[in-house]
Formats: sequence, C-alpha cells, structure tokens
Amino acid sequence: MKKNGFTLIELLVTLIIIGIVGVITTPIVINVINDSKQSTAESDMHGYIRAIDASEKNNVLKGNARLNGEYTIMNGNLYSGSELVLNIDIKGTLPDDGGIVDIENGNIAYGKFTFNGYDVEYLKTTCEEGKQVHKLTINYIDEDGNPVASSKVKRVCEGASYEVVSPNVDGYTPNPDVVSGTMSSGDKETTVTYSEA
Repeated sequence: MKKNGFTLIELLVTLIIIGIVGVITTPIVINVINDSKQSTAESDMHGYIRAIDASEKNNVLKGNARLNGEYTIMNGNLYSGSELVLNIDIKGTLPDDGGIVDIENGNIAYGKFTFNGYDVEYLKTTCEEGKQVHKLTINYIDEDGNPVASSKVKRVCEGASYEVVSPNVDGYTPNPDVVSGTMSSGDKETTVTYSEA
C-alpha cells in the first residue's frame, strides 16, 4: 500500500518539536534584542556627552563661565530648574526628558540618561564591581541658616574617599574648610557653616 502523507502521530511529534525549539529560542532572541538596544543606548549616551562637551566649549568661547552643578535634561538641553543653561547642538538621538547631568568646572562628572526607554549611567571614574554611585550634597550656609553659596552635588562611588574644598565667600570663614570622608552606601548630605570673619 502506497503512503501519501504524514500520519497524525508524525504531525503531532513535529509540532511538539517545533514548540520546544520555540520555547527554548524565544528568550534567547529577546535577550539578544534587549542587549542590542542597551548597547545602542550606551552609544547614544556617549554621542550626547560629546555634544555636551562641544556645546560647553562653545559656551566658554563666547565668554560665559564654565558650568558647575547638577542640571536636568529637557528637549535635549540642560536646565537648572526652569532656566535654560546650555543649548545642546546634537545630530544624534536625544535622551528622554528628566535625565540629570552633573558638571564640575565644565567637565561632565556624572550623568543618568534614558534613551528610548533604556537607562544608562555615565561616571567619569569607574566604580569597583558591586559598588554603586551615590550623591554627596554639600550645603553652604551662614550661622542663621541662610545659603551663602550654591550647594555642591558630587557623585562618588560607594566606599571611595572624597575631598571637597569649601568655596571662599567674602567676609566669611567656613567650618570645615574641607569636607572629606568615605562614601557610605546611600546618598549623603552635609552642611558647611560660615561664620563672619
């Protein structure tokens, strides 16, 4: 007797094998896609950082002061509160709104960005494996609690030492002159009190 097709059992076995292969390969393919998108976000971040550097250098060449502080990203530009601080000239992918950039004397020290839903971080120095970046905030006030200088925000790796010289303020003496220590796990806030000289 001549056989013209597959039996029901052969078809079921074939479908089961295809299903097993699909169950095994689908997570692998999804991981490869996600890894690719994460790599793209990191590449976009480096392009954006180069654009910030170029825009900051242009800004200084025009006679403006170097940026210092923490800024928020809106429409690809840097803002301090609602004030536009630096217009970023970029041809590549813009980060999503809400990211932050910490700039020290015109150089990017830290950045937290989101590109197309993928979060990426930039730190000028690399933390040891397993250590996280935390925010150190230093407030500068007089004896009555009034600010005498802008607060300083610095990103420090957990377990790393830090040393920040208190800014000079005419007519005042800071206590302490230098804020130093080792970064604990978690954000840290400290205050330097200025007394009249």
